[in-house]
Amino acid sequence: MKKEVKYYFGIVCCLLLLFVMSTCKPHKIDDVGSQNVTILTPQSGSLQGYTQTFAWSKVDGAVSYQLIIQAVSADTALVDTIVINNSNTFVYTLDPGDYEWKINARNGISHTAFTSSTFTILVQPLEISTVLLTLPVNQGYSKDSITHLYWHHLYGETGYEIQVNTANSFTGSLYKDTTSTTTDCKIPLKNQGFYYWRVRAYNSTDTSLWSTVYSFTYDTIPPALVVQTKPLNNTTDLNTTTGNLEWQSLGADAASYNIYIKYGSTSSENKVSSSVDSYPYVGLSSDTVFWRVEAVDPSGNVGPQSSEWEFVIQ
Repeated sequence: MKKEVKYYFGIVCCLLLLFVMSTCKPHKIDDVGSQNVTILTPQSGSLQGYTQTFAWSKVDGAVSYQLIIQAVSADTALVDTIVINNSNTFVYTLDPGDYEWKINARNGISHTAFTSSTFTILVQPLEISTVLLTLPVNQGYSKDSITHLYWHHLYGETGYEIQVNTANSFTGSLYKDTTSTTTDCKIPLKNQGFYYWRVRAYNSTDTSLWSTVYSFTYDTIPPALVVQTKPLNNTTDLNTTTGNLEWQSLGADAASYNIYIKYGSTSSENKVSSSVDSYPYVGLSSDTVFWRVEAVDPSGNVGPQSSEWEFVIQ
């Protein structure tokens, strides 16, 4: 009798799986191979300014773009990077010289041909040039008591002056005013909160313009304990094998959540991540599901784990 029940139960599961598969339509991925990327800037010609914004038109169906920048006389690329589809610009600082840049559009099944352009960067005086800052990104976050600042090399320099302040001005007494002969600098931080920084290049005769001011938040305080809401703890009659684990949102204090989930007391625990205040579960009938949650703030600080909740799927 038990064998017959298991047999028929197996048939029902197979039929259910076939029904689900037949009613689910796979997401169609468009073939982008016949399309072209249009280069917007820089186009062919001689250009003033060491820092250039590379811009192109978006292609329908593309999920990313491969961008390559190479000196005409070089065998290897200065830049060979993938840019995701929510951006169609890339900023980079170059020395004087002749360059080619090319770009194509890509997705999981196809890519366009490369579109290319050649251009020349002309020499210009240091006093009208500007340093391009890179990390921490503008309006970013840091949890490091010694935070590493980075920027692009600027042609003609012999060193850099770096200013850091806790106010969005650089008059009077500054938090830090230092120099570096490399394109990075480590800054010790004391108090939590906002920091602003800028860089300029110099040589024996000239000084560049100040860079754009970047800011970041220094934060070492972990987010609060997450409060779980659904399914209720110790629920024993949940009549669906799929649903959502839910908890109260911490708003801007959480950039993401880590969820620790286990199906059955003897199974292994899985760690997954969610950017919202829920996560889908998929269990089996008679499964006991155990789960915990912790928040991760924009600086990367991890909050305390919630208590372990459990529920039983009927």
